Amino acid sequence: MDISLTGDGGLNGISAAGTGTRKEPKYVALQIVIDKMNDLFGAESFTESQLREFVQGLVQRLLASPDLINQTKVNSKKQFMESQDFQAAVIEAVVENQEAHNTMADYFFSDGPGISAVIVALADAFYEAAIDQRTDRSPFRMLPISIGTEYALDASAMVLDPGLRSPAAIET
Repeated sequence: MDISLTGDGGLNGISAAGTGTRKEPKYVALQIVIDKMNDLFGAESFTESQLREFVQGLVQRLLASPDLINQTKVNSKKQFMESQDFQAAVIEAVVENQEAHNTMADYFFSDGPGISAVIVALADAFYEAAIDQRTDRSPFRMLPISIGTEYALDASAMVLDPGLRSPAAIET
């Protein structure tokens, strides 16, 4: 088996200062929270998507608090991170999200009207997302739907990216 290098065998170093890509601080911060959750529960306890959705749900719920938003405007990051108000808001957001998720999950096990319509819509969304996994780009972008200070996700929150064609639109 030949495992030799091809080409001239040389390695290219850094070509210029600042040629790397800058990472968005909000994504780096979210990843740190997910990493901390993995440290707390172990990487085997939850899937990556479960952790990501939990953390993003909390962040969205906390962003709905005008008081917290105002605190970020008048405090340093360090002061804000030490805020007792923030810690209390996190606990409240966890409880509210858990109650909401439990209510939605319980409804799926009832004979409530509309369950079959939700399942059909979910099947459609899943099918489109699964088909699109062949590319690096998903056709769906998640949009928060604001209802007062509450956030909800419904079928209208999944918007087909106009830059992509659905399989039905592709002629063979």
